[in-house]
Amino acid sequence: MGKRYEERIRRGKLQKRCFGKLHNGQWMNVTSFRARKLAKYGKRKDGSTAYRTECRACEIARRNNPENPRTITGYVLVDKYRPFILEIRHRLGSKEAARRIGIGETTWSKWCNGSRKYAQRQSIAQLLNALREARLNNEVRHKTSIKRGAALRGEPELKPVEKKDFYKPTGDLDNERRSKYHSEHLEQELLNDRIRRRRKREADKAASS
Repeated sequence: MGKRYEERIRRGKLQKRCFGKLHNGQWMNVTSFRARKLAKYGKRKDGSTAYRTECRACEIARRNNPENPRTITGYVLVDKYRPFILEIRHRLGSKEAARRIGIGETTWSKWCNGSRKYAQRQSIAQLLNALREARLNNEVRHKTSIKRGAALRGEPELKPVEKKDFYKPTGDLDNERRSKYHSEHLEQELLNDRIRRRRKREADKAASS
């Protein structure tokens, strides 16, 4: 079949062998190959460019092969899949969702709070599969059972009936209520704190005089 990096010149064009699934060692023009990017492979000792062993067409054919596990490698934007992340979180809770997806709770928290911009394509595929299964089974858990961890403890789970029974149907209602209270009363609390400090200074000054 020839050497992997064997090259030749035919009709004024530089050619090398392609060892991809479409050509199996056939001679191809080097313009059909991508150059190697790594510094240690990018240039040879004689200063010539180093190319990959597969041409562009063979690389595309290999990546589009559904039997190839590398088809789902790479990274995608987390924000693009945020509605699905929130839905499975509302249905199952954070710990159960992370367990079914097969990621750590720290990674899951970063997905939810937006601190991680990219996620592995394979993890997103597992997220979509877990959500699809939860939809097919019409699986929705009670907020109290999720917080209690009833499934992990082997306890019977409650059935959600009202909107308030769902885990974060539009966000955690308790946390939203506390956040809203603090945001509305923060300015007043700061004002009261300044008044207390001023009165204390005035009292200390009067006592010293």
